[in-house]
Amino acid sequence: NYGIADFTRQELKLKDVGSWMDEKFSKLRIPSLDDVLQELPMNISLIVEVKPQKREVEENRNLERLILNNLDDARKDMGVGKGYISLRDVETLQWFKDNSSRYPLGLMQKKRTIDEFLTVVKDYNVEFSQIRWRNFTEKDFKELKKTGTKTMVYYADSPIEWDYLIVQKVNGILTNYPSLLSGYLKSKHLKKL
Repeated sequence: NYGIADFTRQELKLKDVGSWMDEKFSKLRIPSLDDVLQELPMNISLIVEVKPQKREVEENRNLERLILNNLDDARKDMGVGKGYISLRDVETLQWFKDNSSRYPLGLMQKKRTIDEFLTVVKDYNVEFSQIRWRNFTEKDFKELKKTGTKTMVYYADSPIEWDYLIVQKVNGILTNYPSLLSGYLKSKHLKKL
């Protein structure tokens, strides 16, 4: 079982990452963050998800420094737009707070219970909460809103789910079907007019 950190950048550039979906994607390769940032229009907002691969803290900090340097170099005028840097653990969240106040930070709920997550969000003044929304009750959504965090939910892939999440006043929906969600939101907006 290998992770990204077990390969060199050159080895990763050679990996076939698309043929499992369809043969027409067989030439799809893994771009570097720098490659992606160079291709994106400046008005695009980003969610940069940081997933440390090594247990050695200093190796992860090298990765995090590189991420900040790439963002600073490529998007110095725009930053991440309306997006944020998404993190998994509070130690990395604190490291980013200590090393860059330029970018908004988010925390993933991951395996934390709702009560544990609410406590962390309050204690660390988390700007964006990325939650596993299906376990949240209406009361839980209200408690999360009281913390002042922006609520991002993953994954919601159908109009029934989107209807529910709009009622809960979430700030963002991560979906496997962005074009369908965009059309859905446009139709909802037109119906209100």
